Amino acid sequence: MSGSGKQMLLKILAQLSTSLTAPADLPDATRKLRAGLLLHGSTAEENYQAVKNVHWASSLDGENNVWRQGIATVEGDVFLADIIESLADAPGLKQYVLSEHPHLTETGLEAGLHTLWLIVSAAQMFSQLLELEAGEIDLDKKIASMSRHFDQYIKNGGV
Repeated sequence: MSGSGKQMLLKILAQLSTSLTAPADLPDATRKLRAGLLLHGSTAEENYQAVKNVHWASSLDGENNVWRQGIATVEGDVFLADIIESLADAPGLKQYVLSEHPHLTETGLEAGLHTLWLIVSAAQMFSQLLELEAGEIDLDKKIASMSRHFDQYIKNGGV
């Protein structure tokens, strides 16, 4: 089977983010994640350094139940979605990015940062969604429905 590294990484992320990985299987999930990241990003030294410092991790609730799994830093177990959230609120970040991209507006930057969070958080497993994610979906039907909702939002003056 052939395919791009991006396709392989996305397939790995889809598998990991839609099923609960048992604690004993977390090392294998991390192995797959790291391989997918390298297949997508290449085997440059900076990619090896980044990949060795992330893993597939679990967050536990107050009753020690897994409520989330996803890509986290090895040191500190900080989830990438949480890092993105912190970056979006970092003092001076918005001014810096806007100065680096003079044609970018504050609205565009806010949209971009939130979209980054949406993409990164989509690569996480949430226990409360497992039941929904176990079945088949009619993607074309869902896209058509959400597109109608979005078009109605814009028609009603959504800005």
